[in-house]
Amino acid sequence: MSYELKQYWFWRMAGAMLLLVAVLLAFGASLFQGFAPIDDSFLIVENLAIRGINPLTLRLAFTTYDPELYIPLTLVSYQINYVLGGLNPFGYHLFNLLLHWGNAVLLWWMLCKLIAIVGFEKSGPGSGPGRSSIRVSFACALLFAIHPLHTEAVVWLAGRKDLLSTFFALLSFGLYISYRNRRSGPEPGPVSPLLFLSVTMFLLALLSKVTPITLIAVIILMDMLIERRVINRSFFLDKVPYVAIGIIFAIVATGGKERILSDFSLFDATLMASKSSLFYLQKFLWPSGLALVYPQTSPITLTDPSFALTLTLTAILTLIALWQWCKRPWLTWSILTYFIILSPTFLHSEKGGLLFFAVDRYAYLLSLPVFFIIAYAFLAFLQRYKISFDKAQDKLDTRYRMGVVSCLLFLVSSLIAISRYQVEIWNSPNTLFERSIELYPETIMGRTALSRIEREQGRYEQAFETLREGLQYGDHAHLRLGAGMIYAKTGQIADAREQFLKSRELDPDFAEAVFSLGSLEEQLGNTAEAQRLYEQAVEMDGSYVVARVRLGRIYLDEGLYDLAWHQFEQALIWNQSSTDAHQGMIDLAEEIGDPGLERTHREALLMIDPK
Repeated sequence: MSYELKQYWFWRMAGAMLLLVAVLLAFGASLFQGFAPIDDSFLIVENLAIRGINPLTLRLAFTTYDPELYIPLTLVSYQINYVLGGLNPFGYHLFNLLLHWGNAVLLWWMLCKLIAIVGFEKSGPGSGPGRSSIRVSFACALLFAIHPLHTEAVVWLAGRKDLLSTFFALLSFGLYISYRNRRSGPEPGPVSPLLFLSVTMFLLALLSKVTPITLIAVIILMDMLIERRVINRSFFLDKVPYVAIGIIFAIVATGGKERILSDFSLFDATLMASKSSLFYLQKFLWPSGLALVYPQTSPITLTDPSFALTLTLTAILTLIALWQWCKRPWLTWSILTYFIILSPTFLHSEKGGLLFFAVDRYAYLLSLPVFFIIAYAFLAFLQRYKISFDKAQDKLDTRYRMGVVSCLLFLVSSLIAISRYQVEIWNSPNTLFERSIELYPETIMGRTALSRIEREQGRYEQAFETLREGLQYGDHAHLRLGAGMIYAKTGQIADAREQFLKSRELDPDFAEAVFSLGSLEEQLGNTAEAQRLYEQAVEMDGSYVVARVRLGRIYLDEGLYDLAWHQFEQALIWNQSSTDAHQGMIDLAEEIGDPGLERTHREALLMIDPK
């Protein structure tokens, strides 16, 4: 190996280690945090599918949803953590940090490749502009590694699906570019090993989370705009494997998302999409006021200035992309890729009956087109004014170099400080939701979640006050439900029933309010009325596991074994780790004398909770 090549790989490795240090400085404090109060318990702590690596857990990982997403490879990564360290959160957080570091390295690699194919000199172990490309790409990767907007994806263990899918998506895209760059001789065919590896990485990305399915459109656009490929048989042939796999996963993903897709009109969806798209770009450039979720409480209408402004700016960006189609195709590709990557989130703006217009982790993969524009624009600036960062040729070069390095150091230190602050917010459930309420006092999700935590801590007055303060922003079914829960917990049954009835009045289709009324009736011994209300709740929401288990219990007590079995079975379809559903099956098996059924569910129950 030549000296120049040794130097080339030495600085590559040194850069990768520097990125690791940056990740640890920004997010390393998360290593000492526990599991988060949202989804971590469901996906990890109580999840049967991650309890080791064996035929049962692998089958569960690849045949179930979470319950909304199909993420088998993400579940397998949790299985690896469980085998290595049980339910110690340290190992899970370390895995997330290493994944984020890997994505930073891959982004560096990807930016170098993209910059090389759009007109700048190819990066390599030689001198000249290539070194500037490597350094500018590294600076962008460094900013990605420490950016506060990525705190949620890195610190939240349930956010691993975004880290893992991005890792394989970047690998797939980079390998595809490498496949396209090998042009010694005839046009490369679809049997190329690089293409095979790229398709394999694409498959692994979709097994982690289905959103990287947009990579198909990104690749097509790159071939059309940047590569300027002739649209012939070969152009379509090397996309066939991606499209075939993408169609399969699109169908699979629909099974988990069918019940939660937002019921928006096309116009409403367009307004929400424009608002979220510009919001993420704003947070990239000015990462302040980051929250767990960004609620949409006002009506979705063009008369709202926020929607009018963002729709106008989105239209302008789209027109710029089309205008630059021939002159600056790299800019067109970047803008369109930004919207394409974000597109799977446009119809997912509702959860639990509550609307939101943005979630930080959705912006994770968006870093690729954003930092590509930044890197290309900066390199174009250097080239235009003939500024070299490879070797200072005069005092002007030295002055520019020192100025840029000083600005970069200031920016890096500022982003690290903000990221460390964001990590601290995840230290406890209270601080996490208190921060959301501080930024968005109208947030229903933040208030109900904080109130639930305070109720569980026995701070009933504070829990009630948290909900009561939310009423000034409008009455809401979730606020009334939370108040009813507090009353029920403190034995004030009449007040609890009044709040549950008010919650149902505000939202007649709110299954949880109906279930809560049924729970009150069951506590009072009114089994028939409880059964009727539970049946209504299950009809409203077939995925309501607790309601199905309670209903199954009533059927079991009444000797309606077939009906009981159906409810327990459906509960386990939605949540294989429901201890109550497994216990219900065990009790049912004892009643009907089925030792095989009892043994199966007892073994599953012991896997979930050995105690």
